[in-house]
Amino acid sequence: ILRSSQFMMCIFAQVMCAVTPSRALNSRLRHKEKWNGENKVRKMLTMILAAAMFGNVVPVAATAVETSYKFEKGRVLDILYLIRKDNPREAYQRYFNEVGPFAIELGYKPLGGLNVVGKPTIGNIYPDVVAFGSWPGDFKDRASHLKKLMKQVPDLHSRRMDLWSSFNMSWYEVKEDITLTVDSEKYYVLSAYWQESEAAFKRFVTAQKRAAASAGGEIVLDLTDGQSPFSYMHKPDLVLIREWDSEQAF
Repeated sequence: ILRSSQFMMCIFAQVMCAVTPSRALNSRLRHKEKWNGENKVRKMLTMILAAAMFGNVVPVAATAVETSYKFEKGRVLDILYLIRKDNPREAYQRYFNEVGPFAIELGYKPLGGLNVVGKPTIGNIYPDVVAFGSWPGDFKDRASHLKKLMKQVPDLHSRRMDLWSSFNMSWYEVKEDITLTVDSEKYYVLSAYWQESEAAFKRFVTAQKRAAASAGGEIVLDLTDGQSPFSYMHKPDLVLIREWDSEQAF
């Protein structure tokens, strides 16, 4: 479930808007579990999100009720699923001050993110935040950027594990410009799916999208064909963010 919030000190000092977590699986979610039981889906994760702004990153457009994130064509979108440890703000600030400049030199752009503000209704991965960033080029370039960054910061992985107990990462090549707009008055749900059978999974996805649309849910982000680097494996076959008018509508 996603609702609006704002982060200072680069990531984790947050002022979060009030939100009511999802209460129980409704019939549509139980229907998803039925599909899962028929081996359409190997694994599934559904979580509730909230718009966030990191550090000095200014969203593409922002008002009292909307925040927009722009993912540019010709770049690789990073989606990070993070669980922070109980560290002081200064520890996170030091990491970004020391690692950030090397990443920026390689073309990295921090793009903000979404707070996870309700426990998963399906699945057992429970990050604090889903963060966005982008790098120039394609998957091959992204892998090269990671190698260069690790040469500059040899203990990069160790530093991350000092600060986050979970640091999962998915990459997506952006084929055309994408703008994700989140309205603080709406209710957002991220679902990630791992397929069991390709043909059956396609039928499952078509049915899920049709069912959500008929119930009033709008897909605002639809990502496929992702990759993950070694040590950061989190590669669902499909990631959807759906917008609902309210928790009750969901």
